[in-house]
Amino acid sequence: MKTGSDKDRVSDQPIILRVEYRHCANLTIYDTPGFRLGGNERLRKDIEEMVIRIMKPKNRIIICLEQSTVEWANTVSRPLARGIDSNFSRTVLVNTKFDNRVKELRDPESANKYLVGENLPANKRPFFVSMPVRRNLDPQRFADQIKECYLADYRQLLGIRFDEKKFGGNIGFFKLKAYLERLLHQKYSESIAPTLQVLENLVE
Repeated sequence: MKTGSDKDRVSDQPIILRVEYRHCANLTIYDTPGFRLGGNERLRKDIEEMVIRIMKPKNRIIICLEQSTVEWANTVSRPLARGIDSNFSRTVLVNTKFDNRVKELRDPESANKYLVGENLPANKRPFFVSMPVRRNLDPQRFADQIKECYLADYRQLLGIRFDEKKFGGNIGFFKLKAYLERLLHQKYSESIAPTLQVLENLVE
C-alpha cells in the first residue's frame, strides 16, 4: 500500500492473508507490492527491503512471480529470490500471462528452449499460467475461465509438438495448484515430529 503525500512511500507491513480450514493445516500468505524498474528510487528501495525481509525465514516458501512477456535477463524478482535462496530449494517460479508468450512459440525447439527456463538448477522448472482477463465473474464461471485459459495454452503447445512428457506437468494453474498442495503437505509432515517434541518438552 502506497503512503506519503505523493504516494512515494510504501508501508513496511505486507498484506497478510491467513487461511484456516479444519481439514488441513493453516496457511499464512504474505502479499508484497510489485517490484519497480526506474521511477522513485526511495519507493523501489523500500519495496526491495521489505520483500527481502519477508523471504529470509527459512521455513517460508517463496512464490516468485514473473511475467512471461518479460525476458529472463530482465526479470526483477528472480535475482532477489536467488539472493536469499541461491539454489531455489524453497522457491517456486511462476510465469504469469503465458497466453501472451505462447503465441510466439512456433516450433518444438523454441517452445522447449523457453519452457526449460534459463540459468536454473537441473531439477528446477518454472510453472506457466494464464488467468482470465475479465473481472467480477461468479466463482463457478471464474473456475471455468481458468480451465479455458489452460486448455487454450495447452492446445497451442500441442500444435507445435512441444515435449509434453517433459514440460506438461508445469503448464497451467491446475498443475501449479497441485504442486503447491503437495509441497505444503510435505512441509506439514516434516514439521510434525519437531513440533510434538517441543510440546512434550513444555509439559515435562
